[in-house]
Amino acid sequence: MTIAALLVVFWAVALGIMGMAVGHAVRGVRLIRRQQVDRHRHEMNRAATWVLVFLAIYLAKVLLLGHEDLAHWSPTRKLVIDVHRTLVITMLVAGTVGRSLGPRAARGPSRTRSVHRIMGWLAVPTAVTGLATAVIVLAQMVAALE
Repeated sequence: MTIAALLVVFWAVALGIMGMAVGHAVRGVRLIRRQQVDRHRHEMNRAATWVLVFLAIYLAKVLLLGHEDLAHWSPTRKLVIDVHRTLVITMLVAGTVGRSLGPRAARGPSRTRSVHRIMGWLAVPTAVTGLATAVIVLAQMVAALE
C-alpha cells in the first residue's frame, strides 16, 4: 500500500472520529435547549474526548507518515482544504474556550455563561461545516489516487 493510500485510510478513519464528535456535540446542544445541563455536559465531554482521540492519532500520523503533499493539488482543491482547516481550527479554539468555561458557566456569573454560549454557538456550527468539508477533502484525496 502506498503512502498516499495509507493517508486516505487515515483520513477516512478521522472522518468517522469527527462524525462521532459532531454527533455528540449536536446532541449536547439539543439537551441544553431542554435545560438538561448534566446530560449536556456529558455529551460535550464525549465530543471533546473524540476530538482528543483525533488529535492523538493525527500526531501519530504526522510522525509516521508525514504531511500530505499538496504540490499537485489544483488551487481549487487547495482552497477547499484551507477552508476545512480554518473551520477545524475555529472549532478547536472555540470548543476549548467553551469547554474550559463550562463548569463555571453552570453556576457562575452571567458573563461567563454568555461567553460559554457564544463559544458553543461558534464551535458547533463550525464543527458541522468542518465535517461537511472533510467529506469533500476525502473525496478529493480518493480521486487523486486514481
